[in-house]
Amino acid sequence: MSAIAGEYNDQQVLLELVQATEQLKDRKERGVGKQNFYYGPALREVFSKAATMCPQVYNLLSQHFSLPSMRGTK
Repeated sequence: MSAIAGEYNDQQVLLELVQATEQLKDRKERGVGKQNFYYGPALREVFSKAATMCPQVYNLLSQHFSLPSMRGTK
């Protein structure tokens, strides 16, 4: 698998998105909520820009990925 080989090490947003997705999966399996959920700095920056530039795009993304509330992106 190329991700394991480190081919995406320069794709910080992608890596943080995968990390957040895995974290959410783990929390669901354990029956734990999203309190203190960790979003990496690169991912937070993308979320913040999406929420500021086009809230509709942010809402669309939030239907497919675990995103912080728009208030939490600022």
